[in-house]
Amino acid sequence: KDKDFDWWVQNIEGDNREELISNVLNSVSAGNVKAYDYLSHKPMSKSDISQMLKRTDTLAVESPVPPYDLIDTIISSELNKKDIEKLRFLEEWYMDGKSLLFQKKIVGICPMIAKYGDTGDFRGYMPLFWVFFDEKYPAALK
Repeated sequence: KDKDFDWWVQNIEGDNREELISNVLNSVSAGNVKAYDYLSHKPMSKSDISQMLKRTDTLAVESPVPPYDLIDTIISSELNKKDIEKLRFLEEWYMDGKSLLFQKKIVGICPMIAKYGDTGDFRGYMPLFWVFFDEKYPAALK
């Protein structure tokens, strides 16, 4: 078994993780919670979210008839919740200096998908958007 997918490494057990991802995607898609651009932290429109949750790839396919030119073919597909392989959290940590008691507050979550190069090599994880759970964000990140 791949250690990267063990729930105790990812910190969220499988069924709970799937439910969390579904809730985030459904809430953002329905416009019930605001999504923010990962880099600029600007609010995203429903149209922005809709486009992001659809994948569009262009493939060069050889024509079956002479002169057998390469033809660009556009392939569109919906993002599946299983495509989200990682979650990034933005957290605030607090420590009581006397008791050394720690507390943490999750203030944001960012779903991430794996990205691959043209030859199928893994390139890294691409963040989709932020959802913030504290009113002071995203302004606090500027």
